[in-house]
Amino acid sequence: MLLAPGIKYLELRSGLDLGYSGLRVAERLQESFRPLIPQGLPVAAPFSESFGEFLPTFYTQLDRFTWSHLWFIAYLVAFSVIVLPLLALLARPARETDCETTCNTARPSRLWVYAPLAPLVAIQLLLRARWPGPYNLVADWANFSFFLTFLVTGIVLARYPVLESALDAERWPALCVASVALLLLLVLVLGRFEVPAVLLVAAAVAGWCCVVALLGFVRAQRPRAGPRLAALAESALPVYLLHQPVIVLLGFGVVALPLGIAAKFVLLLATATCATLALYTVARRFRATRFLLGMRPLASATRPVRAIRTPAPVPAVEA
Repeated sequence: MLLAPGIKYLELRSGLDLGYSGLRVAERLQESFRPLIPQGLPVAAPFSESFGEFLPTFYTQLDRFTWSHLWFIAYLVAFSVIVLPLLALLARPARETDCETTCNTARPSRLWVYAPLAPLVAIQLLLRARWPGPYNLVADWANFSFFLTFLVTGIVLARYPVLESALDAERWPALCVASVALLLLLVLVLGRFEVPAVLLVAAAVAGWCCVVALLGFVRAQRPRAGPRLAALAESALPVYLLHQPVIVLLGFGVVALPLGIAAKFVLLLATATCATLALYTVARRFRATRFLLGMRPLASATRPVRAIRTPAPVPAVEA
């Protein structure tokens, strides 16, 4: 947690305090949140400490701690333990049984592509109101179940190529459905309509259909193994680790500039992108920084990266 203290310090300095119990906002910022949260938020305590005074408390006081943008790593560890039995089952050598043959050769209905929407919508409607967040892992059953559903679905798709191939024909329909759902979400949020159930369902539909569309378009490109794919694969995690502290640090200064919202956005996007890539370019050259960023040692970093599987053509998906 070397990157999180600076993020939390600037968060507190700006009048925000997102912890395991939820979000608290300084009195001066309450009105800016009311369009999205009409009932208001708990008030954050005044904060005037120096970074030196704050740093020890980050590691000793639970209400000061945050894993910031790295929350998903804790969730993935928990998910990995939970799905181990499923992985062991699916990793067994295929047997020539009627079930196995059907799973690998049958032409699935396109409705199966959208089957995960059933549990995702149910989670939204049954759990979201009671566990709205934040990502604290121990009392976050809505997010936990929601994300776990995506992971299990991905495992099943990877195990049965015929199901994964069904995404190809659905990339454009899924993109259209996702666009409609996202537009509906935008209207509900900006229009301040009080329709919680529609908001929750639209979020589930938009989330899943965006994934279907993205996977379908990527599969259509059939990326091949090579130096470019290897470089992108190696950079994914370290760039993600670095981007958040860079954005927060630069953004803390950019928001105070006498510029419009559009100008600030463009300026922050450009400077944060350049700074993140520059830091990564330097860090990837040294053994210690590679270790801290979760990268493989230089000696093994040149191993080839497998391309996305390109299975044999699958018969057209039935309507």
